[in-house]
Amino acid sequence: IMQLAEAAKGAAGNKYVRDATKGAVRAGVSASVAAATSSD
Repeated sequence: IMQLAEAAKGAAGNKYVRDATKGAVRAGVSASVAAATSSD
């Protein structure tokens, strides 16, 4: 039972990290695009 809980927690953590990374990448791309367009 404890292993199952740990596995579930790990899966949730991985999903959170993936979502956070995706959000950071998206924000970085948006910032890069904004910087590129404003510098022209």
